[in-house]
Amino acid sequence: MKKILSGTALLIVIFCFFKFGGIHKNNISTEQTSNQREKLTLWAYYEVEAQQKSLDKLIKDFNLSQDTYFLSWEYVPMTDFTKRLSLGFTENELPDLVIIDNPDMFTYITLGLFEDITEYMSNKQDINDYYPEVLHSVIYNGRYYGLPFCSNNVALYYNKDLFKKAGLEPPKTWDEFKEAAYILTDEDTYGFAMCAMNSEEGAFQFLPWILSTGATIETIGDQNAFRAYKILQELISMGALSGECINWTQLVSTYAYRLSFEEFKFSQGAATANILFLILLFVGFFYIRLINEEEVM
Repeated sequence: MKKILSGTALLIVIFCFFKFGGIHKNNISTEQTSNQREKLTLWAYYEVEAQQKSLDKLIKDFNLSQDTYFLSWEYVPMTDFTKRLSLGFTENELPDLVIIDNPDMFTYITLGLFEDITEYMSNKQDINDYYPEVLHSVIYNGRYYGLPFCSNNVALYYNKDLFKKAGLEPPKTWDEFKEAAYILTDEDTYGFAMCAMNSEEGAFQFLPWILSTGATIETIGDQNAFRAYKILQELISMGALSGECINWTQLVSTYAYRLSFEEFKFSQGAATANILFLILLFVGFFYIRLINEEEVM
């Protein structure tokens, strides 16, 4: 049974065994593939143009740097990733490498999808350059199943002009946060938005809330963690956060400010804001670029 050479990062995307990305299949020239090189396929969920261009450049540089392998990449929507990997495993049609997020790493390892690359990692000279926490995300039972690629964190964005207009300061406590979200909510605008899907995206978004209460991964069901869930419930109950957040991807949350109320309601099948004043979202280079380009914050 074919297994995937893969890896993970601390909070966002992971990369895999060869450390390089892929290039769209329709961009592969016949001249490049004419020699006898082993072809490799990478699956990635990169949907933003900046991500895709960066991945294209990485794979192009990799393919030009050696003549043993020729790597290409295929886009797989994040929402379909688990399904595609499960089908690929059943039908023995897995890719050679994948870029995934670390919340899914444990599941894929225990399913037997990923190759054990401990021997490779033991000979990797720059392994001590990685933060221990990042390396820990690719280790299971003392064995390596991936190589970290990059990591990032989440942050709370706010609209300075609207905060100033409402006489508000950036919140420093949970109570101040809930109050600001409530005040900035009106009949067609939610004061806060985030992805709360039942997926690794939702886990990535919400885990910092849980950890900030003093809970740990091992104690995720204790009373401290319950406080974080209660705050989210209160935001929805007071109307400051849409209940449809369970269907919002991070990209949808980021783009929502661009659409009118009716446009977003029609496109997503849910009532939402024409402007999302408080946004908790990825702080990766691709989402920061989207926000800066639109000049909404």
